[in-house]
Amino acid sequence: GRIDFDSSYTPADLTLLTTGAQAIINNGGSGGSALLAIAFAYEWLARCNGHVLLKTADQIIYYDNAGKKIDFSAQLGLAKFGATVTRAVNFPLDTPISDASAKALLESKLATLSAAASNVVVADQWNRGVLVVVTPLEASATNLLTALSGIDAQKRSVHIVIIIVTDGSDLWLY
Repeated sequence: GRIDFDSSYTPADLTLLTTGAQAIINNGGSGGSALLAIAFAYEWLARCNGHVLLKTADQIIYYDNAGKKIDFSAQLGLAKFGATVTRAVNFPLDTPISDASAKALLESKLATLSAAASNVVVADQWNRGVLVVVTPLEASATNLLTALSGIDAQKRSVHIVIIIVTDGSDLWLY
C-alpha cells in the first residue's frame, strides 16, 4: 500500500485522524516517531480496509507482562487482528534496506507476533496476526517482498504482512 504525506504531521492534525488513530496517539505507548508509525499504520488499515480499533497496546492483557506484545488489536467484520508495526528504514533516508536486513526484520517481527499470540489472555486473543511494515522507499518494499518469499511458508501462513510505502514529507515518521 501507499500513504502520501503532503506535509509534516503536527499535533494540530490529530482531529483529522480516525478515532482509533487518535486513541493510539493519546494513549502514548512507544512515543515519538514510533508511536506515529503505529498510528498511521492503523489509519491505513481503517481507511483502506475498514478495521476498527479494539484495544491499544497498553489495554491488551498478557499472561507474562515481560513477554512479547503487539501494538494494537483491531476488528474487521467478525475477525480480530493483533497488529505489530515496524519501520524498514536506513539513514540517509534514500538508502534502501538490504535483502538480508529485510529478511532479518521480517523474521524477527513475525516471531514477535507468534510469541505475543501465545502470551495474550483468552479475552484479548485474535484470529490472525498482522505485521505492518512502513518504509519510505519503493526499493525497500521490493526487498521486503523478496525477503518475505524466502521465509518458510509455514511461518508466513499464520500472519498477514502489509507493506506501506510512504511518500511526500515523511521524515518525521522515521
